[in-house]
Amino acid sequence: MNLFRLSPDTLYNLTCDVIDTLEYLIPESSFLSNNEVYAQLEETLGYSLVHIRNVFDFSTGTTLAKYITRRKYTYLLLKISAEKFEQLTMHATVFYIQKFKTKCLQEFPELATSYSLKHMQLPIDKLFLREHIHVEYTLYSVYEEIFLFTYLPLIIHLMGVRIYPYGYKNG
Repeated sequence: MNLFRLSPDTLYNLTCDVIDTLEYLIPESSFLSNNEVYAQLEETLGYSLVHIRNVFDFSTGTTLAKYITRRKYTYLLLKISAEKFEQLTMHATVFYIQKFKTKCLQEFPELATSYSLKHMQLPIDKLFLREHIHVEYTLYSVYEEIFLFTYLPLIIHLMGVRIYPYGYKNG
């Protein structure tokens, strides 16, 4: 589906619903696979996973899978202290996640030097989200205008359509 057929407000509202649902689910499902979280999202929101993913990716600029993974790791990281994280070996299993520290450092490389919330995945700021969606729509409309005035005449020419002052004809 072309997401530009949806209004910016519709995209914003659906993305906010996804974020709110995830924020509710993450504490309860931090040990579930992303596929299990997807199933809960589909059930809760009443949309297909493909639609949810497309809207979320477009609206936020990040994939749904990456966001869920990063939010789960952030939730779990907040349960342990910086000292405990520092003492973990790279292969240790923590919270039933094998190589927990390695996976966290892959998602948040800055944690190697500074164990700080600012280096983790915070919930998406909804004010920023609204602005991001409006910027995407603006860029798309500019792109459409450029396409229409740059490529459309070329396409018409390649199709063999001649433009006349009183209309057009083939050949």
